[in-house]
Formats: sequence, structure tokens, C-alpha cells
Amino acid sequence: MTTLRRHLKKKFLIEFLERAQLSFKHLAAAAVHSDGRVLAAVGPCASDLKADNPHCLSFPLTLTGEPAGDLLLQGPELTADDLDSLKQQGEMLAYSLQAQIDAAEKGRAMTAETLDVYRELSLLYRATVSLNQSLDETDVARSLLLEIEKADLAAQWGAVLSCENKAEGFHLLNSFGDLDESVVQKITTSPLFRDIIDLEKGQIIN
Repeated sequence: MTTLRRHLKKKFLIEFLERAQLSFKHLAAAAVHSDGRVLAAVGPCASDLKADNPHCLSFPLTLTGEPAGDLLLQGPELTADDLDSLKQQGEMLAYSLQAQIDAAEKGRAMTAETLDVYRELSLLYRATVSLNQSLDETDVARSLLLEIEKADLAAQWGAVLSCENKAEGFHLLNSFGDLDESVVQKITTSPLFRDIIDLEKGQIIN
């Protein structure tokens, strides 16, 4: 099971559960479990709470759609009405925790995306340095492709093409990965490729 330890910090959970315990008269103990561990617990014997305990209610928590933990609430001996009330309160608490988890995961995803962009910019900078230090196009192509391979950008192949004039077309300077002349020919004769060349601007195509 995916753990929620990085998404729900213990200090936050303790304060969250303590406020819930003060606000709801039928709540005696509460805990949050994830990956077989107790992330936080408040109230008598809260660390020992289990979903199958008497008068214990369990509310699932997910991470990117996958089961990741549970919110456990326990009251004293409750009437049916009191148990229904505690269940409604638990659903509200679980909804709040789930919103916190989703927000934290979105932040982590944005951070990862930012790091990917940084790696790509760093790659371009290193490649530019190499370009500025060399006048030989073969060396430039080799250096650029080497930087791409080292950057671990999950590219299946890469190639550097050169064109002396439009009449002769493009020829392959250097490449890596599973690439043959037929693929190069297919790319360089495609309408999209010709449009990009005519614009004389760099383009990112997905």
C-alpha cells in the first residue's frame, strides 16, 4: 500500500485530530493509519485502534486513486443515533484529510515537473557551451547528443541533421538509439518538418 507519510505530517494530524476530539462529543479516540503504521493518534488507546474494534468506524483515504490509509474513529458505547452522528462527522473529517492529501500530491507533481524543466534548461545550457567552443559540426552533434543521453530524458533515439542547401536536403550528422535512414527520410519529408524549417524557429512537438 502507498504510504501517506509524506502527504500528512504528524504535527498537522495531531492538531487536526485533537480539534476534532474537542468539537465532537461522541469522539473518544481517533487515529490515521497508512502502510500498516499509525501516523498519528489522539485519545485513550488510540494507537491500538483497529477497524474491527467495537464502536470503531473506518474511513478510507486514497492517493492518486489507490488505497493508501484509513481514518479511524471510536466512541464510547453509542446509541444508533449517536453512531450515525459520529459517522457523518467522520465522513467530513475524511473529506478534509483527502483534500489535504490531494493538494500535497499536486504540489509534489508540480515540483517534479519543475525539476524536469530545470534539467532540460541545464541540458540546453551545457549544449550551448559546447556549441560555442567548437566549429566542427560533427563534434557539435556528438556533444549535443551526449548531453541528451546523460540527461536521462527517456528518449528512445536522438539525431542531429544538417542541411547545406534545400536542394540537397538534410543529412544525418550523428545519432543514438534505434534509428535508421528510413526513419530520417520519413521525418525530413513530412509536411510538419518542412513547416518547422520554413519558420526558422525552434519547436517542441509531442
